[in-house]
Amino acid sequence: MTAPGHKLAALILAAGRSRRMGGENKLLLEIRGKPMIEHVVESVLGAGIERVGVVTGHQAERLERTLSGQPVTIVPNPDYGEGLSTSLRAGLSWLGTDPDATFICLGDMPGLSSDHLLALAQAFEGAPSPMICVPSYRGTRGNPILWPRAYFEEMAALSGDRGARDLLTRYAHRVRRVEVEGPGVLRDIDTRKDLARES
Repeated sequence: MTAPGHKLAALILAAGRSRRMGGENKLLLEIRGKPMIEHVVESVLGAGIERVGVVTGHQAERLERTLSGQPVTIVPNPDYGEGLSTSLRAGLSWLGTDPDATFICLGDMPGLSSDHLLALAQAFEGAPSPMICVPSYRGTRGNPILWPRAYFEEMAALSGDRGARDLLTRYAHRVRRVEVEGPGVLRDIDTRKDLARES
């Protein structure tokens, strides 16, 4: 997605082991006729985002085969066992400093829609200065989050399995909440019960 003065990219984090799913790679389980990860990828691409990286780790080859027909770049994370922060680091290293902002998307949110991403992009474009744009459904904060380039270096320096939540707290004054339609921005799939809910 390109707008005057702004280039937006997306990273889809898809490296985890799916421990709470009983050992199966949840991102490859079918929901409404296709693997979970494909729903997320198609929503991102449907929003017109041209530079999309999928960060892989666990069963990377299977994920790459599943996405072989999609115009995305597979970004390997050999350190995925050390936590979510390593996937952020791998993805941001691949992105470099070219985009003005990037969506950080989770691969286990098949209810995500292109409209959700477009709403965040419009909020980013409409802000007088680059803001961290966060979706909200009925007052509850969700994902994905659109992060301006100014925060890439701090995000890449994170450690452990917490992702960038601490940065949202630190820079609360730079967060712009964007109310969206539909609960897809709140729902990730961790268990069989979650999976049944989305099927």
